[in-house]
Amino acid sequence: MELNDGYLLREGLPLSEIKRNAVALALDIVAVDVECNFYRDTEAEIDAEREKILDWLDHAYFLGAPLLRVNTCQPHHVAAKPGLPRERVFRWAVDTFHAVLPEAERRGIVLALENHYGITSTSADVLTLVEAVGSPWFRVNIDPGNFADDPMTGAHPFEDAYEATERLAPLIVLCHAKIRGLTPDNSNDSILDYRRIL
Repeated sequence: MELNDGYLLREGLPLSEIKRNAVALALDIVAVDVECNFYRDTEAEIDAEREKILDWLDHAYFLGAPLLRVNTCQPHHVAAKPGLPRERVFRWAVDTFHAVLPEAERRGIVLALENHYGITSTSADVLTLVEAVGSPWFRVNIDPGNFADDPMTGAHPFEDAYEATERLAPLIVLCHAKIRGLTPDNSNDSILDYRRIL
């Protein structure tokens, strides 16, 4: 089971209750997700992103999750800051992940970076960021569906999801599998062939 910070905050259940329910249902909490946004204007806002990641490392540790899924933005963050230099966003992301990784390693939690628009739109972008961070505690959460459509233009496909997945395969520790629609025999997704991806 994977838990998203936005839903956890919205539902307002204490983490201890979530953990108790997971145990009662014999569900492993594989990952906790924290939505990040490096499309910011100030260092103070980036400091707040770092503190948020550190807080969610605590929560993931409490819940027993070995992975904390991170990203760098949502599509609307990019659209809201069209003049923001990509190099600055990239540097803020690298510096932030460097700053939180000692705590992640101390707790035995791997940060899993999702290909999630902005500076991680393509597999090449993700690979560049992972290599810049340069830690075995910083790996990839692949979401082939994020390669299938460009949220800014609606172009399809944005990047070949199969080639992108193969390129990142040595770094993948988690996979999101969006089902956009089922094939007529209900055996697979109608857009992405998940048998081929697996």
